Amino acid sequence: MGCTYQWDSEREFTNNIDGLDGGLLNVYDDRVYFLVNRQEKITFKDIRDQDGNYLDSVYAEDWMRDVSELSNRVYTELYRGFNNQPVEKIFSKQSQNSSLSISDDKKTIYISTEFLDYKIATVVPTNDPNYDRKIYFYNLYKSIDGGSNFKAMPWNSTNSIKQILFDSTGVYGYGLGSDRTLWRTDDGAETWKKIKIPKEFQLIQTKDRADRPHVSYDWDAFYFDQKTKTLYLSCFVHDKAVKGKGKSIIYAVPWDANLVDLNSLQPVATVENQFVTDIKLAGENKFYLLTEVYGFERYHTSMEFKNSHFIVLDQNRITLDHDFGKKYLLGAFFQGKDNLLYIIGMKEVGIGSYDDIAFISHDGGKNWREEKEGRWLQGNYFDPESNKAWAYKRGKLYSRTID
Repeated sequence: MGCTYQWDSEREFTNNIDGLDGGLLNVYDDRVYFLVNRQEKITFKDIRDQDGNYLDSVYAEDWMRDVSELSNRVYTELYRGFNNQPVEKIFSKQSQNSSLSISDDKKTIYISTEFLDYKIATVVPTNDPNYDRKIYFYNLYKSIDGGSNFKAMPWNSTNSIKQILFDSTGVYGYGLGSDRTLWRTDDGAETWKKIKIPKEFQLIQTKDRADRPHVSYDWDAFYFDQKTKTLYLSCFVHDKAVKGKGKSIIYAVPWDANLVDLNSLQPVATVENQFVTDIKLAGENKFYLLTEVYGFERYHTSMEFKNSHFIVLDQNRITLDHDFGKKYLLGAFFQGKDNLLYIIGMKEVGIGSYDDIAFISHDGGKNWREEKEGRWLQGNYFDPESNKAWAYKRGKLYSRTID
C-alpha cells in the first residue's frame, strides 16, 4: 500500500464550518457547489455566583436538552462559490438527507430533501401501517438561474424521493424512493409518473421491518446514462430455498414515455451471491461493478464481515473478480480518461477508527494500487476529462491529478 497522498491546497471555500457534515461536491472552472447537512450547534452557558465564581455549565437553550428536538434541527444547505468571490449559502431547508442534480450549463439545479420528524416519531406507534408516511416528509426544489433562486416543485410530501437523476439538460429525469419506488418526469419536474417495478424487486409488506433484517428497503445500486437516458437498477434477491444465498439482478430501463411497468422488460445481467453497490458501463452489455460478499443473513452487516469486490461482467459473464478484502467501505466509483478507474472509500484501522483511502487502476481493474487519502474528507469530486480529483476538508478545497 502506498503512503498518504499529499493534496494540493486550492482555495478557502467557506468561513463557517461549524456543524458541517459530509456532502456532495461539484467543481467547475468558474464555480463550486457544495450540498451539505448542518447540525444546529449545541452551546453552553456558565452559571456563576454573585461574586463571579464559576459554579456550573448548562445548555444555553432549553431545546438542547430534548433529543428529538436536537435530531430535528438539521438543515440541508447549498453553498456556491465563484472564483475570487466570497462563498454564499444559497439554499437551506430542514432536512436530514438530500440529493442534488445540476445540468451541464449549470443553470438548472434540483435538490430533493428528506425530513424525519423525530418528535412525531415518538408518538406514532411503530406498528402503524402508515408509520413512515406519518413521520417522513419529502420535498423537491428547482432553480433555473444557477441557484440564485429556488422554488418548491409539485410533489406529494408523503411520497418518498431520496435520489434525483436528470439528464444533461435538466429536463428528463427519474426520482428514486424508499421501498424501491420509481418516478419519471419529462417536463423538468412539473409532473411525475410512477413506474411499476419488476416483481422480483417488490417488497413483502410487513408491520415491523425488524422481522426481515436481511432485506434492503432501498435501491441497492443505480446508474443513469445521461446520453441515452437509460437507467440501470440493481437489487439483491434472496434465494427462497437456500438461506444465505441469492443474486443481484440488473435491469436496463430505456427512456420511453409509454413505459409504466418494468415487468415488460427482462434483466440484462445477474450476479450470483454478490451484492452490487455501484454500476458503471464498460461497453455494450459490459459492466464494471462494485460488490460486497458476506453471509446475507443480515443486510446491516459491519465492514469486518464483508469482502469488497470489483468485477467485470461481460455478456452476463464474470470475466474478472478482484477481491479487496474485508474492512473496506467503498463509496464513489469513477471512470477517467486513459482507462483510469478510481474508487474512494474508507478502511477500518481500529475500533471506531477509519482512514480515507483510494484504489486506482490503469488496466481495466486487473491491478489496483491502494493509497491513503488522509482523514475526515467531507466531500469529493472527480473530473473524468482531466483525471483531477477534488476534496473538501474543514473549509478548504484540495485537488490532485490521479496518475
